[in-house]
Amino acid sequence: MFRWHYTKSNYMYIGIHLMSTALALSKGLTPFHIILTNPNFPLGGLSAASKTEVLDHFKPTDQYLPQVLVSKDLSLEKRRQTAEEFIRAVPLPVVAKPDRGVVGIGVRRIDTLEELNEILEIMPCDYMLQEFCDYPLEYGIFYCRYPDREKGRVVSLTRKLIPSVMGDGQKTVRELIELTPEIKYNKPNLLAHAKTLDHVPAAGQRYQVIDQASGILGNRQRSRRGNLFQHALGTAMVAHELAVFTERSAPDIAYTGGLLHDIGKIPLDQYMTSAAPYFYRCGQEKGIELCKLEKERFGVSHTEAGRVLAEKWALPENLNHVISCHHEPEESQADPELATLVYVADLLMSRFQVAHEIELLGAEQLKMRLERLGLTPQQFPVLIDRIPRTVFETSLMGI
Repeated sequence: MFRWHYTKSNYMYIGIHLMSTALALSKGLTPFHIILTNPNFPLGGLSAASKTEVLDHFKPTDQYLPQVLVSKDLSLEKRRQTAEEFIRAVPLPVVAKPDRGVVGIGVRRIDTLEELNEILEIMPCDYMLQEFCDYPLEYGIFYCRYPDREKGRVVSLTRKLIPSVMGDGQKTVRELIELTPEIKYNKPNLLAHAKTLDHVPAAGQRYQVIDQASGILGNRQRSRRGNLFQHALGTAMVAHELAVFTERSAPDIAYTGGLLHDIGKIPLDQYMTSAAPYFYRCGQEKGIELCKLEKERFGVSHTEAGRVLAEKWALPENLNHVISCHHEPEESQADPELATLVYVADLLMSRFQVAHEIELLGAEQLKMRLERLGLTPQQFPVLIDRIPRTVFETSLMGI
């Protein structure tokens, strides 16, 4: 039987677009009339609608999870005050998500005050804080109400299943995935995101394979190399805007530095594919800084490998230092401001381009490094508004 639910979402939407266009034309309308379906929501609620504005239409509010909107226009002090008042009423963990977003982009579980502070300092948009819900069942509800009617009706109810396996006390999670008919056809995606593939669940234990089943995890992910390229391209675009905004570096040089900053990961990746296919995921799970992990496993970090490549290619010294010092920009002797600029761009991408993050950069010295560029955390919203929204989406340039 054809398993339609494993079809890539891009292909599924082709039929939806064709059907909606044909329906609109048959009624003498244009395809763009579909955005008038929900006139009270921007673009009919199809995209970029505010979650808080949508939920405000549903009363009473005690029927959904407690939440609060933290506006990017507030000062850092006001953001912290709003967040602290919320977590006093709703203990950690909480979920932080962009108020306007799609397919889980930018969604993070917040377990500590330090993680919450990171979000508050570099918010690219308005964020919603919401109570973390760990219930075993989740449903998607399609509710429809005509404007001239007092009540609507539920026209569709879809249960969302988080992939899980049943342990037998002997087989690993990887082996159980192969033996579970309901999920084995999604094997590549599960292997990329599973929590611990070598874990052996106890006999009779229902073991959840991944932490969440959002659109980001549900969609097929491109290869690690594709993610490396998209992360590099996004970092280059952010670095360019940072250079224009701060006037601390030539924008074209900053763009080039952003594009090349992780070039050392490419030769390492050739080895990881066969020898350590789950290297990056294991590093994230253990919370170990990537360069340290690479050094322990391969004897060389991607910054050191990148420096070797830069020297062989005879790249200018300032770009060489961006590649080798973007984790510790103050170590750059050639152009510390350029290295810091690329570090900040890399940090933004690692925080907000969730589907493609391979490493999480530390933000402990962020304030000091921002000062080197003449920036403060309060200026981040202004800067982020200058960056095209497509930079933080899961796909750039359609690749």
